[in-house]
Amino acid sequence: MKPFVYLLISFVLVSCSSISTPCYMGVLPFAERARLNDSINLKLEEANRKKVLVTADISKINKDLKLSDSLTYPTEIRIYTGGGITNYSSLFRMYKTEKGKWNADFYEHYDEVIGRAELKTNRKKLTAKNELEFVFKNLVRSYILELPSLDKIQWKLKKRGEINRLKYKRKGKTKVEYETMFSEVAILDGETYTIQSKTNKKSHTFTYSNPESYLKHFPEIDELIYMNEILNTLKNEFDIWKD
Repeated sequence: MKPFVYLLISFVLVSCSSISTPCYMGVLPFAERARLNDSINLKLEEANRKKVLVTADISKINKDLKLSDSLTYPTEIRIYTGGGITNYSSLFRMYKTEKGKWNADFYEHYDEVIGRAELKTNRKKLTAKNELEFVFKNLVRSYILELPSLDKIQWKLKKRGEINRLKYKRKGKTKVEYETMFSEVAILDGETYTIQSKTNKKSHTFTYSNPESYLKHFPEIDELIYMNEILNTLKNEFDIWKD
């Protein structure tokens, strides 16, 4: 029988929830793909479910804020953020009218929790430290019109290990196999950002979950660098999304 190659995958799961969540580390042979620890699977499924809910709730948020689902101005940027275990979400909106006037607004949305809290929304006009045209150009410089979603670069969120040569005997015969290891970071809770942009009749949408936390693990990945540049530009210019 010829030697065969198989993979050992080391999963490193990190939680950034305000509620203490255990971190898990495990080794999974490639031949046993579906046999992860059940609790890890449940947490991954829950994380994915939350991401879907954030995306699905954008239409409801727009309705509550009296906004259309489509971007209505020739040049417009919206960034929705939410997730985690709260009923809170927020929206940054920046747009340029047909007459060339720039505006920026910040919306806060507290969803109804039956028997506990009523729907509440706030809208605040924002003033930037610099001209809004300058802010927009900085966002474009950080590729807000082109960045892919986080799920498109999942293959980058792994750290390669060494390939090991294993030599052993079975039934009196010498066998040789090869294995490789890689570590993968999955951050289960935290903020999800959905970015929508429109300019020159071209629209683009992408989503990132926990880009700040991922950047700490992968400071060399361009997409994470640019996504964090976008967030830092808005935080510094408008004093929003600051802890």
